[in-house]
Amino acid sequence: MKIYLETIEEPISGKCAVTGKKVKFAKGYGFFAEGKLDRPVVEAEALKKGVFIKPKTMRRLSKLIDEGKKFEEVQRSSRKEFATWGAV
Repeated sequence: MKIYLETIEEPISGKCAVTGKKVKFAKGYGFFAEGKLDRPVVEAEALKKGVFIKPKTMRRLSKLIDEGKKFEEVQRSSRKEFATWGAV
């Protein structure tokens, strides 16, 4: 069984496809057997068994990281600008 890291838009809950334990993922990401959202896998179990990432998911993650970096740059820039205003 392959376990995939998938990005999700809404919370998902169910029984772990590996252990049968309850599992719930909030918005963001989750681990799923065969990449199927109806087959969640507990995070600890997924990390033990190894995780695969589909190209589509990798692109989404890369985009999120890039957007986060841009946000941080804007934050730094605005802090510098406000600091300059305060010094005048």
